[in-house]
Amino acid sequence: MKKLILHIGLLAFLSVGLMFQPFNAQAATIGDLEQKQESIKDKKSNLDKETQEKQSEIDKLEEQKKDASKDLNELLENIEKTNLKLKKQQEAVTKEKQEIKRIADKIQALKKKSRHVKKYSMSALGRCKKTEQQIITYPS
Repeated sequence: MKKLILHIGLLAFLSVGLMFQPFNAQAATIGDLEQKQESIKDKKSNLDKETQEKQSEIDKLEEQKKDASKDLNELLENIEKTNLKLKKQQEAVTKEKQEIKRIADKIQALKKKSRHVKKYSMSALGRCKKTEQQIITYPS
């Protein structure tokens, strides 16, 4: 009889233990889920912070890109203006070179004429002297 009571008591103890076991398992599972939920919230918060930081970096880079684009456009305009100035200066230099060449050609022509005039004047001078000598030698 004692054995029977012991067996019944043991069965009752085990059945009561089995009744609370699913509740404890559910409580542990709920606790795990709450921890996981907190972990997920923390990760999401960290990701949101990183996203904001990355977005601010992107905004800064876009601002730098705009500034660089503006600077580049200014440089291109300055280059175009400089090119126009250089073209004008080059045209002026070309005109001056042409003028110098024209003057040099005139000088060459004048030198040729002066040589011709010099030869002619020397020839005329020679004839004058010859005539003068003839006059002196043969007075009329």
